[in-house]
Amino acid sequence: MDTLQKFFVRVTDDYEPSPSIPPHYNKTDYLTSWGCTPLRKYPPRCEEGNMKSKLYKSFIDYLVEVCRNGQGQIGPERARRGIWNVNATEDFLEDQHEVNILLSQLDEKQREILANLLEEKFIGGVFESIKALEVFKIEPFVEGYEGSPYYDFIGRVDKDQWEWPDE
Repeated sequence: MDTLQKFFVRVTDDYEPSPSIPPHYNKTDYLTSWGCTPLRKYPPRCEEGNMKSKLYKSFIDYLVEVCRNGQGQIGPERARRGIWNVNATEDFLEDQHEVNILLSQLDEKQREILANLLEEKFIGGVFESIKALEVFKIEPFVEGYEGSPYYDFIGRVDKDQWEWPDE
C-alpha cells in the first residue's frame, strides 16, 4: 500500500485505489522527489517548526499532475481535436453526438477557448474538494503554507508554479 493509499485508509477507512491514475504516473518517484529550492511568490505562513509533511505536498502535487496531465486533460483534448467521442451517433450516446456536432461547428480558436474553460472547471472542482477537506478539518489539510491548502494548490497548479519550501 503506497503512502497516499495509507492516508486515505486512515481518513475514510474505505479507500479503493482509483483506476484513473494516469499510466505514466510513477507514484514511487513522485512521492520521493522532494528537494526543492524555495522560489515562492510569497513567504510561507507556517511557523519554522510547522512545515507540512511530504504526504501533504505529495497529495497536492498529485492533484496538480491529474489536472495537467491526467483526467483534467481528457475533456480539453477532446475539445481541441474537435471530436468528443468518435463512437457517438444519433442512436448511441446521443448527448455526446450532439457535442460532436457542436465541436465540428467551432473553429480552432473557439475550440481552444472551450478547452481552456474545461481545464478551469476541472481545476475548480479540485479546488472545491481541497476546500472541503479544510472545512471538515481533515488532517493534514487544516492549514497550508499560504494560509489555506487550496491556496497551495492554486500556487502549484499555476503556470508560474511556485516551489515548496525546504524542510
